[in-house]
Amino acid sequence: MVQKIALEKREVVEAARKKSEEEDRKRVEEEERKAKLAAMSPEEREVALLSDPSVTEGQMVQIFMRLDHFSEPNRKLAGGAMKDFWLSAGKWAKKDCSKKQWVKAQKIKSILEIEG
Repeated sequence: MVQKIALEKREVVEAARKKSEEEDRKRVEEEERKAKLAAMSPEEREVALLSDPSVTEGQMVQIFMRLDHFSEPNRKLAGGAMKDFWLSAGKWAKKDCSKKQWVKAQKIKSILEIEG
């Protein structure tokens, strides 16, 4: 009985230690991510946001509207991220999107030098 209690206590302690290590790892990763973002230019931060899984359609459109002011390499990176986003959202093919969205898709295709 005493051994069973000791074993259960060790399991609880081990689980708490693992949880603490995981929380520490996540905190360090978040700090590193924030440091990287802080070191970026505003344009680079926007390009990084486009690849974030939590980016919204509204954020995507706001950045799209500023795309002409991006440097060429960042414009291509942003265009690639926008293409991926709109492909996954089903808003890339002409038959699947509104007229306004189709204009955006055409502009991204021209930036990425994609036919059609």
